[in-house]
Amino acid sequence: MDYQQIVANVVLKNIQNFGTKRTLRKSVSTAVWTKKYNPVESKYYWQDVDGKIVYEEPSATVQDNQIDMVKDNVSNKIVDGQTIKKGDVVFYMGPNIEPVENDLIIDDAVTYKIYKVDKVQPASIVLLYTCYARS
Repeated sequence: MDYQQIVANVVLKNIQNFGTKRTLRKSVSTAVWTKKYNPVESKYYWQDVDGKIVYEEPSATVQDNQIDMVKDNVSNKIVDGQTIKKGDVVFYMGPNIEPVENDLIIDDAVTYKIYKVDKVQPASIVLLYTCYARS
């Protein structure tokens, strides 16, 4: 089975037809930082892959991505009251950009925080991401 054809001809087309452009906001760092402790100075510092050292936690930057997504309410059948709560929403998106927990989805004036991501991946090809989120 050609999963890349399924992504192109079925998944992405249906998301474009039935979805809306929404913003997926990802936190990205400009460098890979490792937090370390200096016992001589009794304080923490951060070191990047090039050896640069800073003594304040480096700030992450954000990257906004406009992506077609289909939004739906979470089914009452899967609400457990702990992880998945009444009023949560689910967003379906294609495999172009991988969403992760704590990414944000901005839908008009409402910002949702992703708390769970499932992927439909029958082989090595991701067909679809299902993101559970709450405002």
